[in-house]
Amino acid sequence: ESKRDARLAETIGKLKAHLPGVHGRLTELGQVTQRAYNLALATAMGRDVDSVVVDNERTAKEAIGYLKDQQLPPITFIPLTTCKVSPINERLRTLGGTAKLAVDLIQYDPALERAFAHVFGNTLVCDSVEEARRLAYGSSERHK
Repeated sequence: ESKRDARLAETIGKLKAHLPGVHGRLTELGQVTQRAYNLALATAMGRDVDSVVVDNERTAKEAIGYLKDQQLPPITFIPLTTCKVSPINERLRTLGGTAKLAVDLIQYDPALERAFAHVFGNTLVCDSVEEARRLAYGSSERHK
């Protein structure tokens, strides 16, 4: 796994040097505010854990072309201008208990807010499995 991470970091470094508008890996652009939530947030990120944030679709297309030209492995890109972002349901911040919005547990540059909102959306993180089950299945309103 560390060999893969090292290769990915090297590839992203090359992209940053070659193209303006490449911000970096999503996991490196945000800082988890409480270490206890590291695993939960990595799980919530799912397939986007290694995604690279870029300014726009044009930069993503240029980066894909560069990766192909250099015969480097493919990477998923999140263009800030076109990524789909659903509005945060503010009511989820007041559910009580230990439930917290995943996006609230990460510190990041406000310019990258769309990328984090795209990945986490209205995902909740709880301290216990019991509370998570209650929120997910316990009432007529279901939460992720």
